[in-house]
Amino acid sequence: MVMLAAVGNARAGQLTLVDDLPGTFIDISKTGGTPLNLGDDEEVEIGTFAGNLVFAPGIVVVANNGGLGFGHETVTDLEPLNEPIPSDSAFLGGQAALAFWDDIDDKEGDVFFTELEGRLIVQWNDRPLVDDPSQTVRFQIQIFDELDPQGVFAQFIFDDASNAGGGASATIGYQDGGAGLGDVEWSFNTAGAVADGTVLSLVMAEFHRPPADLPGDSDHDGDIDLIDFAAFHDCVTGPGVVEVPPGCVMFDFDSDQDVDFTDYGELQLAFTGSQ
Repeated sequence: MVMLAAVGNARAGQLTLVDDLPGTFIDISKTGGTPLNLGDDEEVEIGTFAGNLVFAPGIVVVANNGGLGFGHETVTDLEPLNEPIPSDSAFLGGQAALAFWDDIDDKEGDVFFTELEGRLIVQWNDRPLVDDPSQTVRFQIQIFDELDPQGVFAQFIFDDASNAGGGASATIGYQDGGAGLGDVEWSFNTAGAVADGTVLSLVMAEFHRPPADLPGDSDHDGDIDLIDFAAFHDCVTGPGVVEVPPGCVMFDFDSDQDVDFTDYGELQLAFTGSQ
């Protein structure tokens, strides 16, 4: 997981981006998605019924350069030269979800959209960068209808970001555009800011609590499965040692500073299987 905090200290009533909540990349490029056939530096308006307290339903502007604009009947430009947030070059400073604002070309892939499972999904599929066509990106913006059970308004989900430097020439964040919820810049021209599989969730800062690690969850994926059992065997010390080995604390269920068969019994009871 890329541990990068959103820039700035979010105050009560403001949004933030976090990378510790699950999300699913739903590939709509082959089934269910409508191709937008966007050209270089082009934008197009689509209509959506999906919306919530942050993003109103209605007209959404999809930009080939890696973002969505909201509430713009006439202002539609997302310029090819990315800047820090906020920026007048992004929909003239209006409200925008900027998952990967970069100079994205149209020579390969396409941009798709659909409404599915209570959300708007827009997918940039295998799009090359203008400066280096060998670098391609595949990512989605998902806008949730009403509110996701985890309190998520939108997610940026990256299926292939490392091939383009993980955001080395991109701006990633949320531009408030005067809505009163605060600008959130995850990164600006930062290599490795996102990786393949990164999920960035836009949430209200005051209500977000990072998920606690489960005892026995060695790979921090939210379940206790055979991977964790294999890791347990590498951590077994037997009773009476003075300190749990580094990286094995999650297996000391009874907090007695060792990893033994008592802990193994607790691990068996905690087994969930892969989820």
